[in-house]
Amino acid sequence: MGGMFGYELDLANLSEEETAQVREQIQLYREIEDIVREGSFYRLLSPFDLRDSGPVITAWMMVTPDKSRAVVFAFLSTFYERAWNAPRLKLQGLDPLSTYTIANDYLPGPGDIQRRIGSVLMSAGITVRFDGDASSWFVMLNKVAPHKDQPYNKDLLSHPLLRNFN
Repeated sequence: MGGMFGYELDLANLSEEETAQVREQIQLYREIEDIVREGSFYRLLSPFDLRDSGPVITAWMMVTPDKSRAVVFAFLSTFYERAWNAPRLKLQGLDPLSTYTIANDYLPGPGDIQRRIGSVLMSAGITVRFDGDASSWFVMLNKVAPHKDQPYNKDLLSHPLLRNFN
């Protein structure tokens, strides 16, 4: 889904369940296609960074030019141990003062949706949870309009914790 999209199999030989999965994957791709094609690309983890200290992980994200939507991908290409602490991905390219909804199948909570402020996602990050060896992880982020009782305050950018996002 990060660019080239295709299957290397005979679609005529798929079961009904597999055909349904392919339809879901195509629908998901259509939802994020504009982000992939037109968004800014950020490498979050290189597969060469953690080679000596743990599993090999690759992660990147793409953000729309208006910073309203983003997708994050992570891939585990070596061993996985449940005791191993999964890395926190410090996201990039988001609006630091906006709130984003984060949705995927791996987040706990009602409806698998959480809300986080852009500055928190870029400074503290988000935890990656893998299912096992050679697995992947994916989240979608959508910017939420500021709540009417919480005005957008540009003076907050002068705060020391947000200094890097100016």
